[in-house]
Amino acid sequence: MQTVYFGNTLINDAMLGSQRMDDAFTKFSGNDQNVINFVNATGITNYDTISALDTFVTTLKNDGIWSKLYSLYPFVGGTEQTNKYNLINTGSYLLAFTGSWGYNNNGISSNGTDTFADTSFTPTASVADYTKNSSLSVYVRTNTTSSGYDMGCEDIVVTRTYFISKNLSNTSQYDIGINALTTPAAVTGSGFWIATVSGSSANNQRIFRDGSTIANQTNNITSTPNARIYLAANNFRNISTNSFTSESYSLASIGQGFTDTQASLYNTAVQTFQTTLGRNV
Repeated sequence: MQTVYFGNTLINDAMLGSQRMDDAFTKFSGNDQNVINFVNATGITNYDTISALDTFVTTLKNDGIWSKLYSLYPFVGGTEQTNKYNLINTGSYLLAFTGSWGYNNNGISSNGTDTFADTSFTPTASVADYTKNSSLSVYVRTNTTSSGYDMGCEDIVVTRTYFISKNLSNTSQYDIGINALTTPAAVTGSGFWIATVSGSSANNQRIFRDGSTIANQTNNITSTPNARIYLAANNFRNISTNSFTSESYSLASIGQGFTDTQASLYNTAVQTFQTTLGRNV
């Protein structure tokens, strides 16, 4: 007889129809094929986590968000092995962690000194016109006063794409192209942040925090950095790393641009996912 848990309840020899429940739940790997692929790759067995992923992915697909994402890191499982995989496609854009990261059921934690994760996503190589149709997102569980780039890369001074949840002035900024988009001071750093450019002429920049617009700007973007996007630091020309963060993350993604409605739907799905796992802020 196997000993397994359904949530916090120990299941032994109970029956589900004609099947013993410990066998039934041991075999559960999700209903959605992308979740099944993710579970097979990561080796995650916790029923609550898999069920939450199933609901999350189904919601994203129904809301038209899934097809706009190139990578989505849900940071579940509590190990480097489980956290590196891309939920969209487990065979692409896997995270390569460097430095002394922390891993637990709440996600991953950087130390502000030597930690970063290489997404292997290079805007110019990965998708055409990324600066005209792009988004970066992070779910931040902490509210530190440290500076740093939550996600970013930089080619030259005027060709960069990075997203900062906060700096020493407790402000938030998103640069994609040549002009900065900066929020007012005293914005709480924790929460779900989306930075996006949406529009064929690249003139619609937005920062959202927990579904609300924090800042917006119109400008014309003409270039794209040829450098890989990093998490928890800035990648400068693929030759140096700087601006490390000291944060805890529960989700991150790279994708196409969102309209205001799509950003709201994405926020709702992410907040529900984090609440289901008991790690919302």
